[in-house]
Amino acid sequence: MDITITEKKENPTLSRTEIDLKLSFIGDTTPSKEDLKKEIAKSEKASEDTIIINSIYNAFGEGSAAAHATIYKSKADLDRVEPQPKKEAPKEGEAAKEAPKADAKAEEKPADTPKEAPAEEAKEESKKEAPKEEKKEEPTKEEEKKE
Repeated sequence: MDITITEKKENPTLSRTEIDLKLSFIGDTTPSKEDLKKEIAKSEKASEDTIIINSIYNAFGEGSAAAHATIYKSKADLDRVEPQPKKEAPKEGEAAKEAPKADAKAEEKPADTPKEAPAEEAKEESKKEAPKEEKKEEPTKEEEKKE
């Protein structure tokens, strides 16, 4: 893989250097971001930890691509400027390991807690006490004629 830097721009406010690259490679597949990081680290004499590959644009059917990368002066500068990845939700196996802990806490609670049976009995009594309204039937057309 051959790398040619087409544009190099210093950005002192963010403590970084922004570079545009042209890549030429042999084979069907575009080089990965990790491979590109290694090549940039060699050519620019920087640590791989301080390099971010923003994009790689491949030319269809050709062994060439364009890329944009950012090289920070230190790892601390990179952490300060770049957004941090979101934490992943626990996988099914990890969630199962945490479940017994929740069950253990439930067992520690005293068993003498009052049940909600009195509330249920009150609901049943109120249903029994409520009188049913009688439904008044409207007279039919025939009954109206008779009157």
